[in-house]
Amino acid sequence: MTDLPPQRIGDVERDRAADYLREHMSVGRLTQDEFDERVGAALSARTAADLEPLFSDLPAPKPGQDLAVPGSTPWPAYQPPGTPTAAPAALAPMPDNKLANALAAASAVAWVLFILNWAVGPGLWWLVFLPILLSSLAGKQRQELNRREVLWRRQQHPTLPPGSRPDESPS
Repeated sequence: MTDLPPQRIGDVERDRAADYLREHMSVGRLTQDEFDERVGAALSARTAADLEPLFSDLPAPKPGQDLAVPGSTPWPAYQPPGTPTAAPAALAPMPDNKLANALAAASAVAWVLFILNWAVGPGLWWLVFLPILLSSLAGKQRQELNRREVLWRRQQHPTLPPGSRPDESPS
């Protein structure tokens, strides 16, 4: 069996090792002197084997382990073109707004009729409840339509992280 040549590392791996050491020092596993010594060795390491002794007496996280780093992106890893991916699920149709538009138009007409009735004489003052009711129903219908439209847009772009769409504000 032949031995593989040492695997060379780059700046990203050295920086990640320094970050791991910083994490170990922050929880008290390393003293400041040990940290300084190990970070110096990590930043001057040329191969992955040079990093292994620095973490031999420490628990995870260690270089070479694929751990989720807090704040990392939830996006899927890059796949080169031609790699088969799962077919997207059938998308629901865009929500229809005919009812919301009809209620809004009926509300507008009812308000105009009420104002004309009031101008003639306040005898049928109780008719104000009709445009109020229609306006309320139109508003609720529009609110539900907007909620369904946001859900529909999320279904269109499921890989985007929360807060990155123009129709949302970050929480």
